[in-house]
Amino acid sequence: MTNIDFTPLTTKVSDFFHAPSKECARIFHGRGGCYKGLEWVTIDWFAPVVWVVVYRVIEPQVLSSLKDRLRVLGQNTPTIKNILIQQRLRPDPIIETIYGETPDTLEALESGCRFQLNLTKNQNTGFFLDTQPARSWVLENSHDKNVLNLFAYTCAFSVMALKGGASQVVNMDMMKSAIATGRVNHRLNDQLTERSVFYAHEIFRSLGKLRRHAPFDLVVIDPPSFQKGAFDVKKDYAKLLRKLPSLLAPKATLLLCLNAPYINAESFQSLVKESLPGMDLVKRVCPREDYPDVDIESGVKMLLFEYSQRGQ
Repeated sequence: MTNIDFTPLTTKVSDFFHAPSKECARIFHGRGGCYKGLEWVTIDWFAPVVWVVVYRVIEPQVLSSLKDRLRVLGQNTPTIKNILIQQRLRPDPIIETIYGETPDTLEALESGCRFQLNLTKNQNTGFFLDTQPARSWVLENSHDKNVLNLFAYTCAFSVMALKGGASQVVNMDMMKSAIATGRVNHRLNDQLTERSVFYAHEIFRSLGKLRRHAPFDLVVIDPPSFQKGAFDVKKDYAKLLRKLPSLLAPKATLLLCLNAPYINAESFQSLVKESLPGMDLVKRVCPREDYPDVDIESGVKMLLFEYSQRGQ
């Protein structure tokens, strides 16, 4: 890996900062496999911070060369205040500020909404750019809807739903820290009202709580592909879908997301229809343009279904 051609990366970055967006963006998506030799790195923009993630161990000289290029970028680009790089190593990532000072707080801006980020403690930022097209759909299709957000994490889908005019959103995630950040995200967008409900509970044990707020017109399910002791997409996604009918309004819409490269969209669609009869595929939400991928099936799948009880 020593002789790395950084030209595609530096070109993409340079082009982006000719007219940088105020909203968050993926500047360089090496993981999609479209840039030979650079599959191990991604670069994101959370104005005014550049966030770089290295996904495997690389030679010190290669990492040093990447850092040098990024520092030059920072020095020559007034809109950049900080550049942070995370080496996603096991068991703990290494996070380093290579330009500017480490920011105390940082927010992502998307569709005019604000989301708190964590760039210095956890492996993930708490906000996933790849599902932005699905959030945009929710924003445009939530008016007067009662929305259930399962595996809500930091509640980005719910923030979009409320901005889109949802009558209520119910968030459920087993991680108390994620739900706490979700509350912050609602507050940042002036949405911490009686229309937003939060449950830090294990989903399979808490369906009774959800029935209090049913029926739901729109259900968003965006689980981790694997969470030890809690959720395994191979066996638990179908189990969850089979428990949904008592929560759904007539002709409810389900936005189902899956980030598991080993399950393609066709297999996912079959799993949904077998687990919850009465589901009709409406559309597949297209991925972001700034996430180019040699294999669309290796990225996140975002499918929209409409439910009818005729299949029951």
